[in-house]
Amino acid sequence: MKKELTKFTLRISVYLYFIFFLLSCSSPLEEVEITEFNLIRASFNITKEISSNGTVSDKIEVFMRDKNYKKFELKNALVTVNGNKMDYDNSVLEKKYEADIPISSNKEYTFEVILANGEMAKAVLTTPKIDLESISYPKIFNIGEDYSIYWNKGEEPVGIRFILEDKTCFDNPSYIFKREKQNNVDVFTIPGNETKNYTYGNRCSYRLTYSGKDKLPGRFRSELSTVEIVYIANDVVVTK
Repeated sequence: MKKELTKFTLRISVYLYFIFFLLSCSSPLEEVEITEFNLIRASFNITKEISSNGTVSDKIEVFMRDKNYKKFELKNALVTVNGNKMDYDNSVLEKKYEADIPISSNKEYTFEVILANGEMAKAVLTTPKIDLESISYPKIFNIGEDYSIYWNKGEEPVGIRFILEDKTCFDNPSYIFKREKQNNVDVFTIPGNETKNYTYGNRCSYRLTYSGKDKLPGRFRSELSTVEIVYIANDVVVTK
């Protein structure tokens, strides 16, 4: 048993070292001045997470990647959001442009990328118009009974993910019950007959995700965006 454990630990160590090595490898584009947008895979991200425990996390990020998806910093270039210069985090696990400005609902965030030769690309992300104070849900979830989450219906798409899991099961911590929906609705109900057999579930949570809009420049090799405000409820007590 001890030998097997040692081999298992060694395999994990080698695997983690390999992943770390891949992440540490720099892109060759980091050493030269880029003057063509078609060499860059760009990703513009705005994510605001609000937890039921009061924690708020605002993330405004831009990732630059080469054709092999290796992240890098643009040499002698400038990246801004709403006129604010974005700083570059060169740490191994990050390698991204970021800005420490608050995220509000129903607001435009304009990203500008100016290359070393003055060429510019502009991306605009608009956060959804929502009122998070309108969300309501029972703080007790009774397994086998209908459970509904309510919010004010708006114009923006809403995604819902509900999770019921066994928090004591270390060997199999995966979701016991999961359901998603992307519709313009104002209520989400989990039927009791779909959870009645999950009597070993003892923790639940859910995420309400409001999706915003984007307008990407169409100049890069590829372009992606994430613009969303997420409400995370993790204060629900499960009973049987």
